[in-house]
Amino acid sequence: MSKRLLRPLEEITIVQDDKDRQLDQYDLRQQMDNALQSGSDSTMLEFLQIPREDILEAIKSMQRHLERARPEVKSPTDEDYTDPKDTLEREFIETGIDSLRRMSKSSASLPSWTITRFEIDCTGRIGVGFFSDVYEGTWRGQTVAIKVLRDFASSRLFVREVEIWKNLSHPNIVELLGASSASGNPPWFFVSPFAKHGDLCNHLRRLSMVKEQRGSGLVPSFSSSSTRTFEIARRESFTRPSRECDLSRFMLEIAMGMDYLHEHGVLHGDLKCANILVDERYTCLISDFGQSEIRAEAYRMSGACTSRGTLRWQAPEVMQGLSELTPAVDVYAFSISCVEVLNMGQMPWSLVDDNAVQFIVLKEDERPAIPGHYHATPIHELLRQCWHRDPKSRLSFSEVVLSLRRNRHSMGGVLETPPPKSIPELPEVNQPQEPKSPISLSPCRMYLPADRLDTYMRFTHPFLPSVYVQSGGGSGTTCHQAFVPNCGFQPSSFVG
Repeated sequence: MSKRLLRPLEEITIVQDDKDRQLDQYDLRQQMDNALQSGSDSTMLEFLQIPREDILEAIKSMQRHLERARPEVKSPTDEDYTDPKDTLEREFIETGIDSLRRMSKSSASLPSWTITRFEIDCTGRIGVGFFSDVYEGTWRGQTVAIKVLRDFASSRLFVREVEIWKNLSHPNIVELLGASSASGNPPWFFVSPFAKHGDLCNHLRRLSMVKEQRGSGLVPSFSSSSTRTFEIARRESFTRPSRECDLSRFMLEIAMGMDYLHEHGVLHGDLKCANILVDERYTCLISDFGQSEIRAEAYRMSGACTSRGTLRWQAPEVMQGLSELTPAVDVYAFSISCVEVLNMGQMPWSLVDDNAVQFIVLKEDERPAIPGHYHATPIHELLRQCWHRDPKSRLSFSEVVLSLRRNRHSMGGVLETPPPKSIPELPEVNQPQEPKSPISLSPCRMYLPADRLDTYMRFTHPFLPSVYVQSGGGSGTTCHQAFVPNCGFQPSSFVG
């Protein structure tokens, strides 16, 4: 269709849409006036189309609409101009509130923290879990996250969790803006500010991919044939990080948030980077805390086995079923979360399944590997004290915060970790060095299930040493121990 014909059609459409809008407004006002003139509560309820179980929420929404309504001086030429003497809308809302109160036959009122389903608008689902889904939405003009629970939790537990959360206020704890009423039918929901950068795990992974593409050295690339290129990239990984990638600050903020929760008698129970959110200022916010009872009831009602956190972050005593949730369990999970941070969001023991993880932790008393340049540093020693086998020997979060602050102060408050005293020169690509004999096997060991062993065996590069495989297993789990020469490299640093 030519532009000469298209323009008149667009003008006709605009005029017709305006006429339709005016007719709709006229019809709506007529119906509102008829409902007012009827003086009947049932007529008002029928016009509002509100189920009886939602009456209290509807009253709350209408009251807030009146509270936020402010008279604005507008010109008669404005599209939404109304005569100041026209009070039909206010009269209708006030009469509607009175009618709903009489129809509810209850003098009860909703808590101040209530956000009704009439006040929020879900725009899309952004997360799916076993006992809840998370949606992005809007509330009072701001973007929010809406966590909708499955139909498992009781109203008593839901209200209790809300009351606990609303009394918490800390820069590193996700704020609760409000929650649904438990007076109506489920599902119920929590409303909190929307975290622009998502969870910490995915944030770090995105940074890792960007840094790798830019060749900055956070993720060393072996595609280059130049040893010098890799050497420069490796040295750049020790430069001052930006706020978006200040790993030591991330760990400190998580510890401060957890210290605050423990001071207020709140245990987390599932601490990991996936439950740490990152806002627009790259500040870490702890989420999904204090809902252990709701989770337990969800598992119980669904018939599934009760979970006490995610297995790879579980303390040994929890894996063995010897302990319930304690502060020491949260401290252990924090140490594994720090391993995630140092490995840029990489899952602990990413090459093995959960059965093998249990074997490694319980039988071998080993912990996930961290990048080599963090070995023999204050950070490494701190993690060792947090993931100690004996819960009584683990640090408290107040001690963790003190240690991390002292560490950052000694490094000027900016560096992630102090750079090594000297970075050894790497061998030329065309002259790989053979490991000296005898070969030391124990310092560089990792466990691989049979289906993952072939993957690692395909890694061949002059910088990667040869692999020596020894079969083994335990507790019904078959796995292989892959040993490499003691040359200062951690295998998991490259393939984990």
